[in-house]
Amino acid sequence: MADQGVRIRETTPEDLPLVLRHRRGMFEDMGHRDAGSLDAMEAASRPFFERALREGHYRGFFAVDEGGRVRAGGGVVLLEYQEGYAVVFLHASDAGRPLYEELGFRATNEMRLRL
Repeated sequence: MADQGVRIRETTPEDLPLVLRHRRGMFEDMGHRDAGSLDAMEAASRPFFERALREGHYRGFFAVDEGGRVRAGGGVVLLEYQEGYAVVFLHASDAGRPLYEELGFRATNEMRLRL
């Protein structure tokens, strides 16, 4: 797909560092600012995303400009127990929430405990 010099490409296992950087940025955008916690999240996520990219359990897409620079991205983790994909969960920053609401997403009563 191309639009005004931007094309969409799928992520590959070689994109692991960029996928992790985008994941970290997502959590930063949601207000998580503690560098130590973000470092720990990234380290803990690395083996999972490395395997998921290789095995196809993570499907990601990048918007890439004419120079090959990634301008935006998104992805989804496909969980084996959710075969049929009747439900989609996502993390959204305050800036992204209106877009997802326009697409039909609704806030849930999910709860979180920081350890």
